[in-house]
Amino acid sequence: MLKGALIGIGRLGRVHYQDLIDFEKKRDDLKFVAICDIDPAKLEGKHSARSNVDNTANDSLDLSRFNLYTDYDEMLEREELDFVVLAIPTDLHSPFAIKAMEKGVNVFSEKPMAHTAEAARAMVECAERTGMKLQIGHVLRFWPEYIYLKEITENETFGKTISAHYWRGGYQDHVANPSYENWIIDKNRGGGGLFDQHVHDADLILWLYDMPKAVFTQGKEIFEQSANDVMLTTYVYGDKVITARDDTACKGYPFNYGYEVSFEKAMVRYENNVVTVWPEHEKPYTPDTDKYRFYSHAYYTELEYFMDAIKNDTKIERATPEQGYATIRLVEAEAESAATALPVVPKN
Repeated sequence: MLKGALIGIGRLGRVHYQDLIDFEKKRDDLKFVAICDIDPAKLEGKHSARSNVDNTANDSLDLSRFNLYTDYDEMLEREELDFVVLAIPTDLHSPFAIKAMEKGVNVFSEKPMAHTAEAARAMVECAERTGMKLQIGHVLRFWPEYIYLKEITENETFGKTISAHYWRGGYQDHVANPSYENWIIDKNRGGGGLFDQHVHDADLILWLYDMPKAVFTQGKEIFEQSANDVMLTTYVYGDKVITARDDTACKGYPFNYGYEVSFEKAMVRYENNVVTVWPEHEKPYTPDTDKYRFYSHAYYTELEYFMDAIKNDTKIERATPEQGYATIRLVEAEAESAATALPVVPKN
C-alpha cells in the first residue's frame, strides 16, 4: 500500500487533490493520508484562488478525514510516507523535495523544477544520492496532442521540421484570483510569466529539439515585482526556425495554448483542443490523438505514471530530474537574454 501526502492545496494543489481522491477510488494500492499547507484557512477547506485546469476540486472541501499540518517538518516526522506531491511556491520545491528524499520519500514536484538552476541541480544530486524517485510536473509530456507532435516530429511523418511557433497565455487576474502572498508574480519566488507559464513550452521545445545553440528573448513586466509576464523567444538551431510566446496581460482574454508547426510536407496546428493537419496538396484532416489519451486528462496521467514507477520500482524516463534541470537552464538563459537584450547561450 502506497501512502502519500499533498503539500500545498492552492491552485494546482486542488487539481492534484482531486486526482489523488480519484486514484483511491480506482486503485486498492494507494492511501492518501495527509495534507500540509502553511495557510490554515486552506486546511479548513476554504479557498479563493482558481487554476486554469478543468479537473479542479470544489471551492469548499471537507478535509476532516486527513491528517492536516501547517508544518512540513512535523509531517515528515510523524507520517510514514511513500511519496509526496509538491504543489507549492517554486522557490520551495528544492528544499522541500530534498528533505523528503533524505527521509526516504519519493517526490512528485510541480513545474518549474526550481527557481534557479543551482537549486534544480541540488534536487538531481539528492535523487541520485538517495535513490528516491523524483518526477517533475512537465505535463505536456503526457498531453495527447503534444505526444502526437513528438511522434510525427521524431518519425518525420511529414518530413523534417522547417519552423514552429508555440503559444500560451490569457489574462491572469492576480487581484481577484491571488496566489499565496502573490508568489507567482514575485520574480524571486515564482519568476513571473516566463517561469510559471512559458516553462511548459520551453520544456516541450527541449523534448522535441534538444537544447538550442542560443536564445534571444524580449520580455515585459506587467505585474509589480514580477518579470517577463509578456515574452517572446527565438531559439537558435540553425536548421529550423523555432519561436514561443507567452502573454498574461490582456484583460478578459481567456487562457489558451497551442502550436503551429511547418514540416516539409504538411502544416500542423493545435488550437482550441483540436489538431488539424494540412498535408501538401490534400484536404486538411483531424488526426486521432485519443490513442495517446490514457486517462481523462494529462495531470492524472502524469501522477499515474509516477505511482506506477514507485509500485513497480521502474525508472522514471519521462519528466525526469535531469530533463527538469535542463529546462531551468534554458529558461534562465531566456531571462538573461530578456534582461540584457542580447542572445544568450544556455549553460551546460
